[in-house]
Amino acid sequence: MKLNERELANTVKLVTSNGISKLGDILFDYVNSVWLSKLGNGSFWMAVYQSSETIVSVFVNFIGGILSDTKQRKSIIWICDIIAGLLCIALAVFVPSIWLLYAIIAVNIALSVLSSIRDPAYKAVFGEIVRKEQIGRVNSLLESCKQTIKVAGPVLAMVIAKFVGSKMVLLLDGLTFIISGLLIRQLDILFETEPPVAKQSNFSKIKDAFKYLLAEKNILIANCKNKLNTYHNIW
Repeated sequence: MKLNERELANTVKLVTSNGISKLGDILFDYVNSVWLSKLGNGSFWMAVYQSSETIVSVFVNFIGGILSDTKQRKSIIWICDIIAGLLCIALAVFVPSIWLLYAIIAVNIALSVLSSIRDPAYKAVFGEIVRKEQIGRVNSLLESCKQTIKVAGPVLAMVIAKFVGSKMVLLLDGLTFIISGLLIRQLDILFETEPPVAKQSNFSKIKDAFKYLLAEKNILIANCKNKLNTYHNIW
């Protein structure tokens, strides 16, 4: 069974949006990593940049999962993308050089939070834009796009940075996020999916998740190591 016209349009928007936002993530990481590495104490600031992103994402991922159980998946995705785009543009245009180092780290943490909230909603929204039997196909296309961007993105980021400079890369980065958000906003919701029956409040879920992470510190350490190893393998 093939995707019908509306499902195909939704799939193209979703996959394109996700690919563009992932490219934005890579552009942001590349230009800032190069800039930080050139500082006098670059290795220290690179460690701060990487570890802060990793720790924050580990703690916020489960919040994204809880939010993705609501009916507002589409809004969660596009609002997060628009905010990410505005932060990148603000970093490129409005932050003076004296505060740039701290602003880069702060914005990187903010993007990590937004990504952790946004990503679970991507897969959760599948059931609203295509029939249940087509979800596997959409997921396969999404994963193929992500892997392609993961491989080609760093090379593309290097070429773009070389020709247009760091400031323009950050502006372009902000634009990619905004385009991604606008594409998601245009999704045609075909099926209303009911959120699972809540056995406890969202606040209780978040509290229990924090307790679990703190009790199982090996999970936090393993996630940090895996993300840092992935980062080093890419760059």
